[in-house]
Amino acid sequence: MFARRSVKYYACGPVSFQTRFKLPLTRSQAERLKLCRLISSQQQYLLKHPPSKWPNRLVSFSQPHLRPIVRGKENKVVEYGPKVHILQADAICYVEHTSFHPFYEGHRLKISVVKHKQTFGDCKQLAADKLYASNQNRSWARARKIFHNFPRKGPKSKDPHDQQLKVMLSKARNNSLEGAFGNHKNHYKLGRIRVRSPQTQLLVVYVGIMAANAKQISTRLAA
Repeated sequence: MFARRSVKYYACGPVSFQTRFKLPLTRSQAERLKLCRLISSQQQYLLKHPPSKWPNRLVSFSQPHLRPIVRGKENKVVEYGPKVHILQADAICYVEHTSFHPFYEGHRLKISVVKHKQTFGDCKQLAADKLYASNQNRSWARARKIFHNFPRKGPKSKDPHDQQLKVMLSKARNNSLEGAFGNHKNHYKLGRIRVRSPQTQLLVVYVGIMAANAKQISTRLAA
């Protein structure tokens, strides 16, 4: 004969061992409980006040540090994971900034140029996405005599050399930087990070980019 286990149920489910015998929760259990209450309060607010938004809303129970990052792509409108801002010099990638929260890349142009100056010297030419082509960044680059690939405002330049150089910078950026992004995601598995803790996720990103740089340098030395 087998004795049937008697489990007391409340409205939320079975009573835990700590609740039944009034034992204190461990630190990890207390953090999980706090996280459950926070997620529950956010979801109840969104249900009672549609349509509404909650800034920094939790979207993952196992990874509460993740935040939705809207990319606007056709196949992936929203992405999750660490957002990395990369500075590339001579086809070698450097991590300029990382964050699990969405940030605007256009504000990082000045900081990237300053870091480039600290490491390599003055920056004379730069190529960036149209996202960086704000009036403030244009004026800042013009004051420091930095030639960029941003599309010209107003009438086209009469100097064919400037237009040709802009095209060359844009092609170099598309082939080198965008190719490096695809290489990091596909060959070094940064598009699918399996670990969960934020520190380990950032470690995987740094190691993957460093491995890609080492491969690039070894190929040049062999050539």
